[in-house]
Amino acid sequence: YQLDSSLNVSQFIGYVDADLDFHDLELREDGTKLLMGKEVVTMDVIDSVPDASDSMRSVLDCLLQELDESGNVIWSWRASEHIPPTFCAHCNWEMPFIDAYHQNSFETQDNGDILLSIRNMDMVVLIDKLTGDLVWQLGGAASDFVFTDENGAFAQQHDAHLLEDNRLLLFDNASGSSPLTSRGAEYILDYEAGTASLLATWPHPHGSFAGSQGSIQRLDGGGTLIGWG
Repeated sequence: YQLDSSLNVSQFIGYVDADLDFHDLELREDGTKLLMGKEVVTMDVIDSVPDASDSMRSVLDCLLQELDESGNVIWSWRASEHIPPTFCAHCNWEMPFIDAYHQNSFETQDNGDILLSIRNMDMVVLIDKLTGDLVWQLGGAASDFVFTDENGAFAQQHDAHLLEDNRLLLFDNASGSSPLTSRGAEYILDYEAGTASLLATWPHPHGSFAGSQGSIQRLDGGGTLIGWG
């Protein structure tokens, strides 16, 4: 629900033909909207399950949808058509239901392409708005970039942003790190060399671990605001 300044409902926003995912939403000045959705689909994941004779699973698919000012669908995208669910790094493949993607943030770029954070694959991707193809993948099973730092890779991240000068900012929940300490992280992406190098990290000041949630934001004055999840 969108509320006006008196906290009255001015608009209801819903995903067309699927369930709305509440992690992220863009309401743009031109009246268009970018929504995040989800849908349970049945898939064959024989590459990941321990028993090949029982390879069908219910998978929660990642969906994106753009609406015009009148609520008509003008663009849509489905993750399973571009990224196999078997890329999931945090799935129990013995279970009948698999949250393979767990999308948690997106960001439209100046050229219309969309940056998407996929938590359960330890992966951030850039989607070509015109074709739907992936421009690149950072992290996860098929990364187009090599992390140049020993502790450079992120895990189960949130809230990814592309900044100027090929920099990427995100909240790294850092699942599996030793010791378990969540952090903010900023990278420089070298597209020609295919590398991702840490520019800065902000570990939790008391060494705490955020098993879920978390956010990060670059402020206009140059500072960095972190929500610790």
